[in-house]
Parts: sequence; structure tokens; C-alpha cells
Amino acid sequence: MNYITEYNNLIQSGKIVVSRRVKQVYARLAAATAETSGQYIFDETRTNRPIAFIERFCKHSKGEWAGHSISLELFQKAYIQALYGFVDRDSGCRQYRESFFLVGRKNGKSTLLAGLALYMLTSDGEGGAEVYSTATKYAQARLLFDEAHMESEEFDISEFTFNTVKDVNLKDTFSFTSHISVYETCAVQYKLYKELQFTPVRVSALLFGMLVHQTIEDIHKAALRHEESTITDDNITRWFDANYTSLSKSERSYLAEPQRRAALNQVLRYAERQADSWDTIREAEVDISLVKPDYIIEGKIDLIKGEGDTVELVDFKSEKKPDLFRDKERIDRYQRQLQVYAHLVEERTGHKVSKMHLYYTGEESGVPTISFPYQKAAIDATIQEFDDTVHKIMRKEFSQTAQSPKTCQECDFRYYCGR
Repeated sequence: MNYITEYNNLIQSGKIVVSRRVKQVYARLAAATAETSGQYIFDETRTNRPIAFIERFCKHSKGEWAGHSISLELFQKAYIQALYGFVDRDSGCRQYRESFFLVGRKNGKSTLLAGLALYMLTSDGEGGAEVYSTATKYAQARLLFDEAHMESEEFDISEFTFNTVKDVNLKDTFSFTSHISVYETCAVQYKLYKELQFTPVRVSALLFGMLVHQTIEDIHKAALRHEESTITDDNITRWFDANYTSLSKSERSYLAEPQRRAALNQVLRYAERQADSWDTIREAEVDISLVKPDYIIEGKIDLIKGEGDTVELVDFKSEKKPDLFRDKERIDRYQRQLQVYAHLVEERTGHKVSKMHLYYTGEESGVPTISFPYQKAAIDATIQEFDDTVHKIMRKEFSQTAQSPKTCQECDFRYYCGR
């Protein structure tokens, strides 16, 4: 059975919707399956072996289908045939040696790849075959191994030797918001989210902030393209609606109509306030990192603006401007976040940072910003604290719990630690 051609026919007819690039790839692959004069030919018998292996020997390991034989979907069969089916007519070696398999969540990536790993290990005709599962963290690499082990009930793999590959010099990456701030709030919570990789419960507040940030990013991109004339209320609303559709699907979370309206109003208000200063924008949504001796600092800067030889950093908060005295602790944390960004910008780009700003898009009538001057000593102190905290994480010091009752009340694990 030629699954590549079957899949391509459904794609070209519009019955299966894919990206333009995937459509082009399968059109080319389908044509190549009929090619007999080139160096590489399509061996249908050989390419169906891994498919038959997975469906004969491998079982689902989780959920309601656990213990049942795996029945591959058409797109999976077509992918396997593309990977294994094209061979050199003389040597029989496969044409493709590398593959990038990108699909959405819950589409059976681990199940499929574990099945292929078992096939390559036991049935591909290679003596002393070696299969490696690699990732930036041991727990991630182990997922594929565990899946393969659970799928392989039909035959005994105890005769094979499984060794843990020695650690390579991959440095862990740390950011202020995703690591330092979480650890300082509650080390136990950090362990559960980052070390044990539990998924946080999605809440609408996260979606609200992401929606505001992403639409403001669209505005900045238009300004950077010198398309300021397109920054109109109608276009902003259209960008906002498109972002909401995309984010609500990817995050599996939704906003009530009043919340959506409030988020849109924050973006429109920001655009109105900044209407005469788009030309000061240097960069937007800047991913920047810095390699340290034993780890990597990374950050994402919402906006870099400025004139002349200096730049100013802006971080957006989709909330009302806090009270400078009552909320001093929270503001201090945000200031330290900006100080880390200033360090990254100066070290990586050489640009001199003159000021740092917090911009509160939820502020309706007052001044929406809180500004901080550049102070080298304060930044150096923050980076030292950052370094100290990273090394606590590396030493796995996770005993410290949250000091704030509110943090515990809102924590997904409030019934776990007994606080």
C-alpha cells in the first residue's frame, strides 16, 4: 500500500488541511514514489515493515486504549514511508537520515517514536544496533525509553543492554520570571513545576495577559516595518480577535466577553497614548541570552526604545498600576527583572541602558509607567543574587515554602505540602 500517495491525494483535494509547505512536500514525495530512473527508488515492501512491526508488536501504554494494539493513522503511515521507503538502488541505504517530526499535543509523538525506536533496535537488520533518546533533561529523555518499554509486551527486550549515556556539557537555562521568581516565591512549588514537570492549571488571567502582550507586539511589528498608518482601531481589533482565536485553542482556556472587552481596551488605550512616538522603537519581543560558566541566563524583553547611543527597556504588565508603598515588594521584584534584562542587553549588544520602565496597560487615567534609573551597583547586586539562586536550584535545595498565605491559597499544590 502506498500511503504517501493516498495521503497526498486527500491533501491536494482539500479533504485534509495542511500547511502550504507540507502540501508541497507530499506532492514531491508522491511524485518520487513513481520515479524509477533515478538513483533513489521507492521500495514499498521495505517501507511497510516498520508499519507492520508497530501494529503487530506494540501496544498502547496509557489511557482507555492501554494494552490494545496500535493502529497507525494515515499521516503516521505516510511519514514512516517517507522516512524508510526511499533507498539507493545499488546499496539499499536509505535516502533520508534525519527527520524533524512536529505535530500538536496528544497526537501520539512518543507512541510513534517509541515504536520506531524498537523497530530500529530489533528488526532493521543491523547487528548491534544502538538507539539513543536524548533531551536537555534526563526526565524528558526517559519518557521515550519508558514508552518503548511499556509498548514492547509482545517480545522480551531483557536480552538487550540499556546504558545511561554520560552527561554531555549541556548547560541549563534560567530566566528571572520562569525560574528565579518562582523559586523565591516557593521552592517546593518550583520543584513540582520545573523539576518534576507538573503542568500548571491554566487560568484566565494567564490568557488575558498573553492576549494583551501579543496584540501589542503586533502593533510594534507594524511600527518597525514603518507601517504606522496600519495602526488603527479596526486593525488592532482584527489582530486582537485573531490572537484570541489562536491562544484560546492552544491554551484551552477562554475569556468571558467582559474580560475580552477589557483586554482590547487596554491595547487600544496603549496605541492611543503612544501614537506620536512609534519612531523611538528599536526592537520588540527580544529574546536574549548570555552564557555563564555553568548555566545560561535568558530573558524576553517586551520593548527596547531610545534615541542616540542609549536605549530604554520597557516591560508590559496587563494590570492596574500598583500602589508604590503597599505593593513595594512586587514592584521591587519587577525592578530586579528589568535589571537582569539591562545586564543582558549591555553584555550581549554593547548598548548602554539609560532607563527601565514598567508599563501598566490597565491604568486608565493616571501615568501608566513606573520608571527606574540605571544603577550599575544595583544591577551587579541583582545578578549576584540571580547567580546565588541558580546554584541553590542546582544543588536541589527545595525545602523552603512560601511565606505568603495568599500564595498558598492560590497554589495548585496547596493540599500537597500540608501548609
